[in-house]
Amino acid sequence: MEEKTYPFKDGLMIYDYINHRYVLTKQGVEAQLGIVLDDILNTEGDNNPSTLGNRVLAKVSQTVYSWLYKDSQNSSWLEFILAVYPPLREWVREMLQSQLLYVLTNDFVADYSGVNVEH
Repeated sequence: MEEKTYPFKDGLMIYDYINHRYVLTKQGVEAQLGIVLDDILNTEGDNNPSTLGNRVLAKVSQTVYSWLYKDSQNSSWLEFILAVYPPLREWVREMLQSQLLYVLTNDFVADYSGVNVEH
């Protein structure tokens, strides 16, 4: 069995080295959740519909990671351990998938409600 170097990308998630967080892939969402983002997202009026799915996934990641870092005493350590500790990678995937399911049902509430639950 080949040893993996963390963080790593696979068909389910990639690691965004610029923002230091995992992001679900559209292929992984389809494989694990049975959802084809390009078929269900409303692209009407979007300036670049071909990237909407990836932008939604990036925003889901940003949302989840901001919640994780919000009350952290040491964000740098948390960032590191989330990226490189294999058991946490699966938890991150589950958190991202759960948040995506919520967003697909309710949208990004903080953007529309006048109440930002993230702060």
